[in-house]
Amino acid sequence: MAYSGSANRRKHWWRVLSVGQRKLLFLGVLLLLCLLPVLGMLISYSYRAAQYDVETVVSGDPITALYDYDSNYIAALPNVRYIAVKWEDLPKNLINAFVAREDEDFFEHSGIVYSAVVRSIIKNIASMRYEQGASTITMQLTRNVFEMQGKTLDRKLVEAFVARRIESRFDKQTILHQYLSRIYFGQNCYGIGAAAAHYFGKHVKDLSLSECAVLAGLVRGPSIFNPRRSMESAKVVKRETLNRMRELNFITEAELNAALAEPIALADEPETDYSVQTYMTQWVNGELQHLEKELDERSVGMGIVTSFDLSL
Repeated sequence: MAYSGSANRRKHWWRVLSVGQRKLLFLGVLLLLCLLPVLGMLISYSYRAAQYDVETVVSGDPITALYDYDSNYIAALPNVRYIAVKWEDLPKNLINAFVAREDEDFFEHSGIVYSAVVRSIIKNIASMRYEQGASTITMQLTRNVFEMQGKTLDRKLVEAFVARRIESRFDKQTILHQYLSRIYFGQNCYGIGAAAAHYFGKHVKDLSLSECAVLAGLVRGPSIFNPRRSMESAKVVKRETLNRMRELNFITEAELNAALAEPIALADEPETDYSVQTYMTQWVNGELQHLEKELDERSVGMGIVTSFDLSL
């Protein structure tokens, strides 16, 4: 005769729980299963971001150099314009113009604006293509320093994780200074120093509010808003930048009106000096001109590897 308690022992353990407790248990397991892929993704992208040496942000070579197929140095490209600028020489209006135009929360966020990222993902999924990037200034610096090209979600996530590492390593002043020293302004100008000299014939510290707004708007599309190519487009982007600065209370109404009324007076365009170039550097310069639209966001200090054999 079987023991009467055996049936109770065969009952599954979860039957001891109440209906409410079982529902909570089910939801907990479901949540855990949902979180595991997210945790795995975080670990994966954190590991990939850790492979980048963030010290490169402050140690990159500001000169674009040419190499042969075996990475032997040939020459610097003399047609690339670059002028080093100290942080102390950057006008307050210039800093505010770029913050207003590119990243109004720059001094508050830690490299990523999560609300903007979520908004960007939703928009991109809805349109089934890459339309919006939600890049902060730190993320743009990351892209420039490490030449992260390609508009894919994978690249954007790596960029965001590296940006967080840069924010944890450097202060905001260093990040913004490096950003302004590296970004491309068209006409072979890399960095704000070269841009100020090329477009306005000035040192950065002498730029007017109007000129700061022109340059801040220019980086959005160096081939579109370039005042040497389209003065009307430059005026439009200048006005948009100034209006945004006014909305953020970076400038007064009087300063806004004065800057809007100031004409965009360009310096004479300097002649290109080909006297020190070999046929190789001339050829590469010509190729770079054809690729200018694709190079708009590349960092200064590119290493260009060619098919040349220096030993021959």
